[in-house]
Amino acid sequence: MIVPRIGILTCSSATQDLGCSSVQLITDTGFKIENTQLIISTHGHSDHVGGNNYIQKISKCEIAMHEISRHFIENKDHWSVWWSYYDQEADFFEVQHTLRDGDVVSLDDLELLVLHTPGHASGLIALYSPEYKFLVSSDAVWEGDFGVLT
Repeated sequence: MIVPRIGILTCSSATQDLGCSSVQLITDTGFKIENTQLIISTHGHSDHVGGNNYIQKISKCEIAMHEISRHFIENKDHWSVWWSYYDQEADFFEVQHTLRDGDVVSLDDLELLVLHTPGHASGLIALYSPEYKFLVSSDAVWEGDFGVLT
């Protein structure tokens, strides 16, 4: 999800090796990566945060994630975020904001309720808009299937 007028990216910045592809997909929408102000990471798996470091270096943006994921990132624990288990790489990055179950994230006039949804990842969150009735489920729910528990 991209909220262009306030520079928000959420969900997935892709794996490190696909980071440039993701950046291209994002810029193809007309959004300038250097205008990113905030990345909301739904969990710490490399296919969701692999581009965070790159985008943060370009834009000087802040990053928010659940307190469990933040703990693993700040302690550079590549096993707990499953990077080593899946033989994937990502660069660690700085996290400025801790999200907890029940927090409300205000993005201009859009409010998103943070839901802690552990299972696929211990620090997995979903974002729900009570006003617009949509859910950013990340890997908690997959179309036609259920998320993999790790």
